[in-house]
Amino acid sequence: SNNMQNKYGRHPLHESIEHDECLKYLLMNGANPDSLKRGDWTVLMCSAHKGLLPSVKVLIDNGANIHLQNKDGWTAFH
Repeated sequence: SNNMQNKYGRHPLHESIEHDECLKYLLMNGANPDSLKRGDWTVLMCSAHKGLLPSVKVLIDNGANIHLQNKDGWTAFH
């Protein structure tokens, strides 16, 4: 399943944020664009935090929720 987690709570999408083609593949095959890792960080939050604009675009184009907040109340745009 594309929604499995590793021992750090990260999903395949979290591990693929530096490779937007991988993100596209996983999303086309059922990965949840709003998968949460520990601390309630979405894939979009991680991509925005690292300045990975191509991945941010892929995620938003594939339905990532821009309004989700992590445990500290931050969104992807903080």
